[in-house]
Amino acid sequence: MKKNILIFVILSLSMGKSFAQLNESDTATFQLRSSLTGNYQQGNVNIFTLRSKLDFSTHVDKHFVLKSQNSSLYQAFSNKKTDNDIFSRNYLYYKQQHKIYPFAIAYISSNFRRKIDSRYFAGIGVTYQFINTKK
Repeated sequence: MKKNILIFVILSLSMGKSFAQLNESDTATFQLRSSLTGNYQQGNVNIFTLRSKLDFSTHVDKHFVLKSQNSSLYQAFSNKKTDNDIFSRNYLYYKQQHKIYPFAIAYISSNFRRKIDSRYFAGIGVTYQFINTKK
């Protein structure tokens, strides 16, 4: 299996041209994706599930891009709450059009089952774009 993956990667890199686009490097100044799905089932056990997702990316100014990816899950069995989770990933990119650019990152989450009211992770990093072409 590892050998097949390695062969695929080598062949992909040697094909000549590659096409890719990162959201934070996009020329669009604002992107939004959202979804809301739910399920309600009655029978021996009543089940209610609600999932939501909200992702957006926006150019704060010509040098900064803010990207946020958020999801939540609410679930109840026989009117008893079993899940109420939130997960939020947030990034702030600086001069994302350059080949090497810095970013700040913050993750925030909660988990009802594990009794985690809130937790967070924050940090900084650097991104290197292997391929950066006009096309």
